[in-house]
Amino acid sequence: MKKDLKTLLPLILEALEKDGRVRIYPRGKSMLPMLREGVDSVVLVKPDGIKLYDVVLFREPDGCSLHRVVKISGDDLYTCGDNQSVSVKVAKDDVLAVVDCWYRGDRKIPIDDPEYKKYIKKIMFIRPFRRIKRKLVG
Repeated sequence: MKKDLKTLLPLILEALEKDGRVRIYPRGKSMLPMLREGVDSVVLVKPDGIKLYDVVLFREPDGCSLHRVVKISGDDLYTCGDNQSVSVKVAKDDVLAVVDCWYRGDRKIPIDDPEYKKYIKKIMFIRPFRRIKRKLVG
């Protein structure tokens, strides 16, 4: 049986404290096409300053989520999954970890990879159109 992120959160936090990093396999579709459930994984590290377009693990009332920072305003972040159109306000204090790199299958992709940076530009460019498309499609 697969465990959800809420169940694994104490183990993730323990590994971050002990080793400073942990690799997880996220579930769900919110970060498509970057992260495919059951195939891709991310390496999380403790946050040391959060930048625009970082992918962060943050605490929510019903567990936690892994989404991209799309706006920073004071002590608040606005995050959104790459496959979503609505951003969510998150306090910086609720950020538990930041993605250091991710794996497409066995291939490691660092966050400073030029192809990944192109992907971010593309995904941020089409983000406003996603909301329009969803309204039209219903």
